Amino acid sequence: KQWYQRRVAITAGNVLGTGFFPLISIATHEKPDCKPSCIDNILSNDLDCTLASGTLKLGISHHHAVFHINTKLAKQTKPSNTINTQYYDYSNSNVELFLSSVHKKFQSQPPNNFASFCTTYNEELDKAFKLENPKHSKRTPINNPWITGGIIKSISTKDDLYDSWKQAQKVKCAS
Repeated sequence: KQWYQRRVAITAGNVLGTGFFPLISIATHEKPDCKPSCIDNILSNDLDCTLASGTLKLGISHHHAVFHINTKLAKQTKPSNTINTQYYDYSNSNVELFLSSVHKKFQSQPPNNFASFCTTYNEELDKAFKLENPKHSKRTPINNPWITGGIIKSISTKDDLYDSWKQAQKVKCAS
């Protein structure tokens, strides 16, 4: 037992000491009449790209499905003056919607196999995050993660008010 604990400590030290962090810290394995344990994990060395991670209790195995939603799904090497198309909106409200809907879906209809799990998971991802009309912009969530939908709406309102003010400046007062 001491040998095992020492190996665990060395492994944990190697992982954490090289800048990797576990994204799962809750039980991923539960057997009847046994203490739940965290035996599956996802490691990352860039926590800023994590939108959500966790487990899904599917009820078809002692193991829970482990997931991670990463903002850097593809490297963008386009010059900054090109127009980018955004197909998905990973706002906090959409993340909450996804987590709630996928939980309800798997509770009401547990998947029979991995293929049906993937299909349902991807369908719920699209329902929660996919935009009906893709957005086109020079900005990208990867380049400007702080630009939220609310900020973009505020900028648009400011621009509209500025245009109205400029038009009002052109009107001559009657003397």
